[in-house]
Amino acid sequence: MLVFAHVPKTGGTSITAILLRFLTACGASPESVLLYGTMIPYTDLAPLDQLPGRIQFLAGHFREPHYDKLLPHKPFVIASARDPFERFCSGLEHFERLRQAGETTLHGYQRTSRLLEDLAAGRGNRQATCEAILRYQREADPYRGLRRILLYQDRFVADARIESTEIDRLCRMLATQSPKRVIDCETLRGVSRQNVWPQLFFNRFCVADRALLRECFDECFGDTNELVQAFRDQTPSLFAPAIWQLCCQRLGLQEPVA
Repeated sequence: MLVFAHVPKTGGTSITAILLRFLTACGASPESVLLYGTMIPYTDLAPLDQLPGRIQFLAGHFREPHYDKLLPHKPFVIASARDPFERFCSGLEHFERLRQAGETTLHGYQRTSRLLEDLAAGRGNRQATCEAILRYQREADPYRGLRRILLYQDRFVADARIESTEIDRLCRMLATQSPKRVIDCETLRGVSRQNVWPQLFFNRFCVADRALLRECFDECFGDTNELVQAFRDQTPSLFAPAIWQLCCQRLGLQEPVA
């Protein structure tokens, strides 16, 4: 059983789509896939009581209750990672796009909009920038979810990691392993949705302002940077030869295809 622990704003939607497209092309049935957050609400743990059964692939923003049921079956778990500051900016831009589209009723969107306004008002001022970020952190703590997805009982849950910058590499590797070449790299890449660089967000700031913003972010979210770095240090890359072979086995490819 292959499990993808999707950390928000790390390219996980694309990774899920690529793996799902590959499995479908290789003959996996819809009944062998569980996609939490789309097919199944996170509050519904009942499907996890039926494991392992026919389930071949699961994906979602998992938390402790999910891992309580998943991990006894010894799945192969992949988690995604991204530069923390880039992920922070991408998350702000994501909520800002939703707010501009009229999604103004949710408090999270209003809170994000207020942070953007505070950052714009305090640009060039280290103290004002840090204060704005710290206010947002106290209200939202956008990295609480990151800890819950990556850590279970104080240990990193993933057997392998994939960086958000490695989506093209995933496509190439899966296409190479595809039995009888049932799917090619371009087809896999076509279903991916590459991370949107936070251009709208960065257009509000000059180069000096962006540098200051990153410095303030690192100062305010130092523990998050340490968490991500520890995850990278302690979790092998998905593309390490032995790890990739294990992944292929969980995808149903018992022998690598030349």
